Amino acid sequence: MTISVATKYEKITLAAGALFGHNKSGVDQILAEGRAQLNALAAKLGGLSNIERISISGHADITNGTKDANYNDKLSLARAESVRAYLVSQGLNSNNISVAGHGGKKPIKTDCPMPKGAKNTPQGVVQGSASLADMNAFRACLQPNRRVEVEIFGESVAK
Repeated sequence: MTISVATKYEKITLAAGALFGHNKSGVDQILAEGRAQLNALAAKLGGLSNIERISISGHADITNGTKDANYNDKLSLARAESVRAYLVSQGLNSNNISVAGHGGKKPIKTDCPMPKGAKNTPQGVVQGSASLADMNAFRACLQPNRRVEVEIFGESVAK
């Protein structure tokens, strides 16, 4: 008899805009659409066997209206932690779930032109003298970068 073990991997990307409002990150601040996505994810994960680990990574864009250079790192980590807490509240084992926050360091969309008058500071891009409409268009272009990624690692055993 031959037993083969195949390593399984799946990455699921959740849009932060569907999960949380602007600058929000608490479990109690997860939007209805986000709760629906997380409920479906929890049901899917609960139905899988042989999950070795789950890695949850929060990501932000490069805008930052605060004076805190680490704000986006903190926000992305807080969002990842809230997704973890929500999944655990739905019955997942917390022991094999890790979290990380990457701020704006791992963008997937990099071709958004910075608005005229906006300033690139050590904290991130701030509005400066750019119009609100231009900043809103810039933020909309950057939307794919605001996300939470759930990576699932495990094994599938076939006989």
